[in-house]
Amino acid sequence: MPTVYTMDIEKGIAFRQYALSCADIRDEPIPKEFLPSSYHKDEIERDTAELDKISRMGGRRATAEAAAEYELRINAIDSYMRKTTELRSKYYDMLKEVEEWIPPTPEHAKYKQFMKDQITQSIKFDCSYTPEYPKRIGGAEWKKNRIKQLENSIKYSTEENAKEIELTTARNLWIKQLLDSLPKESK
Repeated sequence: MPTVYTMDIEKGIAFRQYALSCADIRDEPIPKEFLPSSYHKDEIERDTAELDKISRMGGRRATAEAAAEYELRINAIDSYMRKTTELRSKYYDMLKEVEEWIPPTPEHAKYKQFMKDQITQSIKFDCSYTPEYPKRIGGAEWKKNRIKQLENSIKYSTEENAKEIELTTARNLWIKQLLDSLPKESK
């Protein structure tokens, strides 16, 4: 049985088309050059702009930002805990129904155990995490922490951007070497 890569051999495709299909470039035109993703570059720009803004931020504004972030985190944790409590309740309700169900045969008893195992695993996975509530901090500490976070993020994004550029350069070289090694298309 032919694979997705070999199915066109029967139709008489040329070696070049076969080689390109195996490189997952099939019916798409090969770009002259791949471009690196702009994700990390964009993150660097965004974080650098925010770092500049926070570095110039005054004490009152930093205190207000600290309070707003604290409230946001508290609300997010409260919402998460409410949803987790509701989900845990639904799991336990279903587990009770499974436990009350009387399997009609011994084979069904294995099925019942499977259902119980699925629910208990889901309870363990979905309902066991309890987030730690944040401590209220002042504006100066918040500003210092946020600057450190942004500096770490910029460092990480800079390293990842360099890796992306290196990977793209290697990919472009690989494609160039592949195309140079294949016979030219006959018309």
